[in-house]
Amino acid sequence: MPLEPSLRRPDPVSGVFVQLVLGTMAAFAGVLVAYPARWIRMPDRGHGFVCAAVLGVIMLIVADVLLSPFLGAEGLGFRSVFGGVTFGVMGIVVATPFIAVCFKQVEYGITHGAPRQESWAAAFGVTLTLVWLYVETLRLITLVPAEDV
Repeated sequence: MPLEPSLRRPDPVSGVFVQLVLGTMAAFAGVLVAYPARWIRMPDRGHGFVCAAVLGVIMLIVADVLLSPFLGAEGLGFRSVFGGVTFGVMGIVVATPFIAVCFKQVEYGITHGAPRQESWAAAFGVTLTLVWLYVETLRLITLVPAEDV
């Protein structure tokens, strides 16, 4: 005899995807509100800092991939819970300011009269940043055991 719909246990996987989408959209909405209000500014120095942080993350990922055959399955330790959570939070912290970098690119294009055909590059940048933020959030949430979701 099947259970009534109210007695069925909810599927934990669907809850994870809702959390992922809501987390990504909350970060985007936060930057979307804070950037025009000038609560955050993205000067050229800040832009360089964010790019340097991304370069560091990329170098760390490449080192992890290259050294994992020599160090074993754990690599540099970013697949463990502690290292993974630390690296996941670091990835989210690095990915979120890139939304402001994309907004600055859009603002700069509008201010300086960029041709309409170039608007796709700004839209692609925003989309790519949101996908990156989603993937970083996914990496972070997948480290949590299924019983805790």
